[in-house]
Amino acid sequence: ITGVSSGSAKITLRHSKAAYPYSVLVDVTDDGKASPYITSSNNIITIDLDNNPKASLNVSLMNIMDPDINCFSYKLYDYNGNELFSSGPAVITDTAGNICNIEGKSEGECILRVTHPSSTYPLDIIIRSLKHSDSSYIELTDSMIRVTENQKGEVRATIANTSEAIDPNLFTWTFSSSASLYADYTVFNGNGINSGDLLEIKGKH
Repeated sequence: ITGVSSGSAKITLRHSKAAYPYSVLVDVTDDGKASPYITSSNNIITIDLDNNPKASLNVSLMNIMDPDINCFSYKLYDYNGNELFSSGPAVITDTAGNICNIEGKSEGECILRVTHPSSTYPLDIIIRSLKHSDSSYIELTDSMIRVTENQKGEVRATIANTSEAIDPNLFTWTFSSSASLYADYTVFNGNGINSGDLLEIKGKH
């Protein structure tokens, strides 16, 4: 990815062997100041309904001094963008600042969306409630790519929780509509458009 001008964009990665997509934020800056963003150690939370239906998530707000952790907001959505209340595969049992506790109710998947007024983009975390947690999923070498004007950054994708050989040509990368305003990007190790496991980004001025 090549930076074009200051701003932020989101890139979403999919693979035919992974049940869920993976999103990464691109932050392009020309003054060395990084944009605030929400992060977590896990982008997929798997709830084992057979053994322990409860899970806890800890999030952080980066690139801001003394963030108000009480401003984090948590909501559950289905894949069509509809907010879930008590009828989804999981429910939010309680929150405390940057900690959110979840309990699985039935088999299925949903998205936990974390927001903070200081962050441009929310953080979407996939919640899987399963009786047999054996699905493979996408992992990236980094969840945040930061580049300045004419500097390059890169991120590589892989499929976790599988013993099968992974064809890098089967990855597909989808870029937000404004991404080309801020950065140039190239996908390597693939034969098709936007296919491959290595993404290079260069910031624009």
